[in-house]
Amino acid sequence: GSQDRTLKLWDVSSGRELRTMLGDSGWRSVYHSGACVTFTPDGKSALSASDDQTVKLWDVATGRLVRTFTGHGWLVTHVVASPDGRTALSSSLDKTLRLWDLATGSSIATFTGSEGGVNSAILSPDGRTAYSAANDGCMSVWDVASGREIYTFSNLGGDSRSLNITPDGRFILYGAENNGKEDELKLLDLGRASAYREFQPKLQAAQKALQADPNDASALAVLGEWWAFRGIDDWAVDCLQKARAGGFAVPPLLLGRCDWNLNRFADAKREFADALAASHDPQEQFYLGLCIK
Repeated sequence: GSQDRTLKLWDVSSGRELRTMLGDSGWRSVYHSGACVTFTPDGKSALSASDDQTVKLWDVATGRLVRTFTGHGWLVTHVVASPDGRTALSSSLDKTLRLWDLATGSSIATFTGSEGGVNSAILSPDGRTAYSAANDGCMSVWDVASGREIYTFSNLGGDSRSLNITPDGRFILYGAENNGKEDELKLLDLGRASAYREFQPKLQAAQKALQADPNDASALAVLGEWWAFRGIDDWAVDCLQKARAGGFAVPPLLLGRCDWNLNRFADAKREFADALAASHDPQEQFYLGLCIK
C-alpha cells in the first residue's frame, strides 16, 4: 500500500507486479507510518486502512473495491482480519477501535477508553482478545465479545507504532518511536493479562462478601492476593494479615514476597522459613534457602 492511492499485488517468487488496486481521488491507501494492508485468512480479499477515515475491502482476484467501512473520526492507522474471516478490527487516531462485519460493512462495536490516538491493533490467534497500542505509551487489552478493556500495560514508553503477536498468543512484540532517542522493541508477556481476566470473578465475589461482612477472612485473602498481583504490596500485607488473624491459611510465600518487596526483610525471612518447612519441591526449597540466607 502507498500514499499514491494504490495497493499493488506482487508475485513474491518473481518480483513481478500482478495487479494494481486504485482508490478514488480523495483516498490514500496507507497512513504515513502504519502497516495497514492485510489479507483475509482465505487470501481472497484484502483490507486497507486509509487516512480518509475509512477501511476498504478489496477483491484480490479482480482488484475491485468491494466495500468501504465508515465510522472513524480521524485517520485509520491499522486494520486486521479476524481468524475466521468474518470480521475486521481497525484502529484510529480518534482514540477508538472498531469491529466491522465484513459481509455487510456495518460497525459491530466501538472500543473506547484509550487516552491517546491508537496507532496499531491486533487480534489474538483465537480472535477473542484484541490488543491496541496508543501514542501515550500504553498497550490496552480488550475482550472482543464485550468491547471491554480488561488490562492496560502502562508506561511502556515512546510513541507506539506497531504490535505483533506470537502464533501461540503468549507474547507480543511492541515497537515504539522514542522521542528522538533510539527506537525500542519490547517483548511483553501476556500471562498477566490472562491472569487478570481469570481473577475477575473471584475478586467480584470477594468484594460482595466483604460488603456483607468486612471481616470475612477468605474474602480478605482474595483481596490481599489481588493487591499483591497488582504490586500494591502494603495493601496486600494488610489484607493478608487480617485474613490470617481471622483464621484463613494465608500462604507464607505470598506474604513473604510482599514483605520482601517492602524491604521488611526480617518479616519476609520468617515467612520464607515457614514456607520452606512446608515445601516438598526441591527447586522451591533451594530458592527459599537462598532468600533466608
